[in-house]
Amino acid sequence: MKEITDIQQAIAIIHEVGEKHQAYVIDMLRSLTWDTKELKYERDAQKVIDNMELEYALNVANVLWSEKYDQIPEYVKNYSQD
Repeated sequence: MKEITDIQQAIAIIHEVGEKHQAYVIDMLRSLTWDTKELKYERDAQKVIDNMELEYALNVANVLWSEKYDQIPEYVKNYSQD
């Protein structure tokens, strides 16, 4: 099986076949990075949170890909393919 590396495809997989709380975790992490902060340590923290969101989404999507492949809609499976 292929490994999911596209963040948009990962988020789509989670929203289609993941648990409700998994999608909510992504939304919550993303909400912490919406507003650009003024202080350097705040911006640094936002970068860490953004990386956490990406890692979480990719990890969850890859688990869902292997466990719920047959439930993933075709347009999501082929998301990053031309």
